[in-house]
Amino acid sequence: MTKINNDGYWLKSGFINIIQNFSGVFFGIGSFYFLVRILTKHDFGAWTLFMSTTTILEMIRGGLIQNALVKFLSSSTEIEHPKIISASFTISGVLSVICIVVNLVFAGWLSRLWSSPELSTLFYVFNISFILTFLLTQFNSIQYANLKYNGIFITNLIRQITFFIFVLSCFFFNFETSLLILAWVQIGGILISTIVAYFYTIPYLKISYKIYPEWIRK
Repeated sequence: MTKINNDGYWLKSGFINIIQNFSGVFFGIGSFYFLVRILTKHDFGAWTLFMSTTTILEMIRGGLIQNALVKFLSSSTEIEHPKIISASFTISGVLSVICIVVNLVFAGWLSRLWSSPELSTLFYVFNISFILTFLLTQFNSIQYANLKYNGIFITNLIRQITFFIFVLSCFFFNFETSLLILAWVQIGGILISTIVAYFYTIPYLKISYKIYPEWIRK
């Protein structure tokens, strides 16, 4: 783990985290405020169901991997880092495949259960963003472990502001949109965030192209 003893660094990092949390709340409330005004009640309800379901899938994968990756990277020697990162990518990749299969199997059933035929298409398209967030989560976790918060702040901001600006534009310029377009806008924001996160993570992205059962078990 990178050792930092500079008080200025910690003040700056703390400030970045505060701004990041504030921006998350601001853009979240802002997006909600304008979404309820540009979508019908049915579409907004369907979007809420879609977001709730996909958030659960994200939490299942991230909760099992992110904390462990940060913990082991920050407490292990650099020699072990490629093995740890490789194990994390392996586990996260397997979980991603499982979640995508579950999504494909139950997408149609959930859309019928909730009387929202458009949901099945949204769930299918979501698989693209799920693959991208697989990479984004890994990159951000590696940055966390190395006490680098600038890249995390910028990538989260890009992801949030892309969607917010689109919704805001639809409201003020009376653009017609659909749930599918909203899903593709999300994917666009995640794609840009992932590319930016990759360049921030390059100095610490040391991967061993082998499977290490001992680290997978840990």
